[in-house]
Amino acid sequence: MESTHDIRLLLAILAPLLGAGLVMLTGKRANVRETCSFIAAATLFVLVASMIPDIHAGQKLTFCVFPLLEGVSITLRADALSMVFALAASFLWVITVFYSAGYMRGLNEHEHPLCTARGSPESGGSPSSRQRPPCPSQVSRGSR
Repeated sequence: MESTHDIRLLLAILAPLLGAGLVMLTGKRANVRETCSFIAAATLFVLVASMIPDIHAGQKLTFCVFPLLEGVSITLRADALSMVFALAASFLWVITVFYSAGYMRGLNEHEHPLCTARGSPESGGSPSSRQRPPCPSQVSRGSR
């Protein structure tokens, strides 16, 4: 099996990290935040999908991030099985972006996970100091 040096492996790691940073920087601008998240998800899916022809041709993709010692390095590798998981995960991320955008808009974004995690003033202080709505399973069934 032929091994090929390919920078797309590094880009597939950096795309979600860059997307997460952009989502955090956009703050309360929902449309911009969701657009950044979608672009990161779509970029990752396209990067992963672009590696499929090389893997299908029998190549093993590698990218040496940096060498540690002689003969020891931090290296990214992609083979057929890893591509199955990468393609599934990146496709599910695209779907999740659309689902989470609709879900958070349905909540009027008053409990956005980023704000809740930071405990910002917009979310009512620290996560432990707020009253949470009851779980649907905890609501009495007699009120229907």
